[in-house]
Amino acid sequence: MGDQHSEFATVDDFRRVFDAAQDHMVILDSELRIADANASFLAAYGTDRTAVRAWRCYQLTHRRTSPCTGPGEACPVAHAFRTGESSHELHEHKLSDGSVQYVDVLASPLTDESGAVTHVLEAMRDITPIVRRLRRADDDLRHSEALHRDLFDSAQTGMFRTRGDDGQFVAVNEQLAAMLGTTPAELIGQSAVAIWADSEARGRLLETLRAEGQVVDAEVEVKTRAGERRHWLVSMKVLAETGELQGSARDVTDQRALEHQLRQSQKMEAVGRLAGGVAHDFNNLLTVISSFCSFARDSLSPSDPARADIVEALGAAERAARLTRQLLAFSRNHVEAPEVMSLNEIVLGADAMLRRVLGEDVEFVTIACDNLWHARIDPSQLDQVLVNLAVNARDAMDSGGTLTIETANEVVSDAQGRRQGLAPGDYVLMSVRDDGCGMSDEVLAHVFEPFFTTKEVGKGTGLGLATCYGIVQSAGGHIAVASEPGRGTTFEVYLPRAAAAPTPWRHRDSTGVPAGGGETVLVVEDEPGVRRLACRTLRAYGYEVIEAENGGIALLCCEQHEGDIDLLLTDVVMPQLGGPDLAARLAPLRPAMKVLFMSGYIDKPLAPDGAFAGGGAFLAKPFLPKDLARKVRTLLDGDPVG
Repeated sequence: MGDQHSEFATVDDFRRVFDAAQDHMVILDSELRIADANASFLAAYGTDRTAVRAWRCYQLTHRRTSPCTGPGEACPVAHAFRTGESSHELHEHKLSDGSVQYVDVLASPLTDESGAVTHVLEAMRDITPIVRRLRRADDDLRHSEALHRDLFDSAQTGMFRTRGDDGQFVAVNEQLAAMLGTTPAELIGQSAVAIWADSEARGRLLETLRAEGQVVDAEVEVKTRAGERRHWLVSMKVLAETGELQGSARDVTDQRALEHQLRQSQKMEAVGRLAGGVAHDFNNLLTVISSFCSFARDSLSPSDPARADIVEALGAAERAARLTRQLLAFSRNHVEAPEVMSLNEIVLGADAMLRRVLGEDVEFVTIACDNLWHARIDPSQLDQVLVNLAVNARDAMDSGGTLTIETANEVVSDAQGRRQGLAPGDYVLMSVRDDGCGMSDEVLAHVFEPFFTTKEVGKGTGLGLATCYGIVQSAGGHIAVASEPGRGTTFEVYLPRAAAAPTPWRHRDSTGVPAGGGETVLVVEDEPGVRRLACRTLRAYGYEVIEAENGGIALLCCEQHEGDIDLLLTDVVMPQLGGPDLAARLAPLRPAMKVLFMSGYIDKPLAPDGAFAGGGAFLAKPFLPKDLARKVRTLLDGDPVG
């Protein structure tokens, strides 16, 4: 071998280099026996040169891709003998202490002068730390991929990946598939283009992606497998290494519906506050106008020509009062007297009135549910809802048609409640259905808005349906509408089922008003016209009257008046000290004094027995003198309802 390695001066030089090498080295003969081994090898395997000459190379291999079991095998050593070419492989060697060492084996042929391979030099470099680091990294990668897959599959947000060129889904999680009403397996390989409801919006989104590389929370409209249109918030980015699109999606359809309901509610609430404030002032004026017209009418003989004019003025005042009641019903500040009742009584009882409203060319059909649950609502307000819906239906049926009013018991589920903005539970349903011209989606979007109307100028105020909305909302219910052009309209009124027993019907005395017996009444009203009217009326009916223009003066009057004060008649809404607060402060001074509130605008409903929520009886403005006198008399006589 000295001739084969002439660069070394002697065999001893070769030996020194051979033993000094850090890599394990062995020289093998053609039988794959170890002819020699260096010091590094002998130390690692715990042997010596004499013992190692009995080993064959394949006895070193603990594990390799193709385990070498004999000289005929295609291991690197055998390959070097056969071809005269070097080769290498990664092996696992079991050392003398039982541990495993990973080695990179390089087998190089050694030739004689004729070029024949006589021996093979096998150099083995220990790469155990590198292999172990790589395997740990590989294990970490597999663990990370498994964790990513678990997060991907279990995420409550829809997640996906598509090929950028054709938009085919290459990965989809369970949530996204559920949002589309399908499964991941059915989506993989399908084009994402099919789920878009708006191709133009998709084009704009892709342009943004190409320009910026990502989009964040873009709102898009998609189609589910069932054809339903849903609103998604989508975020996507382009993966630079593959060109694929990776993204996430959240279904915000229900959220958008709730936001729309909130905006509508806020808008109607704002207009309602304005309407209520106007109606309050207007009711004061109407009280004065109608009452003094009543005084003038009663002072004239039936043959007096002026009497007819005054009667016309009274009629106009009554029509104006109805308009303010609509405004207050819309603003949910109408003076309510709710009762627990069956809607069937109202629907069937309104038959004659509604037939007059509808006219002869409209057929009127009622379908009353047997064993209908009870609901709690002001019957006069429900009458108003029926009339407004009937008038709306009549105007939609120019050439005649059929109006059907039907009652039913309805159990609202969680899903239905979310769609309609209702709490789940039991409801009494009243549907009003016509076969008229119907409404477009654009009209439906504004149908309950105040002063919105599609009728000609002079044919409608735009308050009818807004009034219905306010009344039903005030009763804790909900009103929904469904319509299509040419296919009629259906309004559905949901009222919560009442657990209480029905309110007994109260017969009211319509006879003349008894005169007073000299009782003292303290009248507190900041509107001068209404105050003069109340005082004049009470004096005319035989009462002693103390007059106060505000709460502060009323307190002084009570402190200074030495006699009894039998009744406090006070406005509810007044500057600085309102009626309820005034009554509370006077109660310790005059414990026997009864209280009658008057207003055309309150923000709380009456109690079931007709009493004001703050205590005391209530008289709604506008009122006529006899209404005031009757209310005072019945209250003083001990009937709190009157």
